Amino acid sequence: MEWETNSWSLGAADEDRDSLSVAEVVAAFERTAAAILERIHDLGFSGVATFYVRHDKQAGQLRCSTGSAPPDA
Repeated sequence: MEWETNSWSLGAADEDRDSLSVAEVVAAFERTAAAILERIHDLGFSGVATFYVRHDKQAGQLRCSTGSAPPDA
């Protein structure tokens, strides 16, 4: 169920793809992960939350997910 509800994808407009630096993209995802963790804690949940991003080269997208398992699971 987590996979279906906690996964999403992001894509940049064609004209923006070449103008974003790796550092800008990484910083944006770090802010996103921090905001998700804060939201989880504000809801009263404790424990582990893993946020990850992978590049789907064929789709030209970054696919993201948040799960309740530790990264090594």
